[in-house]
Amino acid sequence: MAAFPVGLVIAAALSLFIIPRWGWRALFVVGVLPAVLLFFVRRYMPESVRYLLSKGRVDEAEKTVEQIERQAIGRSLSPDEIKTLGNIRPEVGTEVKVTVAELLAPGRIKNTLLLWVVSFGFLWASNGILFMLRSSAASR
Repeated sequence: MAAFPVGLVIAAALSLFIIPRWGWRALFVVGVLPAVLLFFVRRYMPESVRYLLSKGRVDEAEKTVEQIERQAIGRSLSPDEIKTLGNIRPEVGTEVKVTVAELLAPGRIKNTLLLWVVSFGFLWASNGILFMLRSSAASR
């Protein structure tokens, strides 16, 4: 929820530092760096185990868990060690959908409305920052 407004503040701070020294074109080069980083994240970040299970890709999920175990504890857990963790039953191949009516159900309506208010506030705060930046740039 806070990524966009925080990103705007970081972009404004970077622009104050970069533009006077190297010009506006350099700011676009800096702006492309996070997009380039996404290629590496997509290539080397494993898919979520929960996502793999929800799509019925159990073998891939097991390989991912084994890889995480090897990185975390240096080895894969044995079947006996897994049994001591308790009765784990992943829901394989189940698709979870939530409708707007379910979001407004008695147990969820308060959280849903609060989230909508916060989202609306972030949207208008972000727009305010953009409008201030635009008007300050136009006055120069």
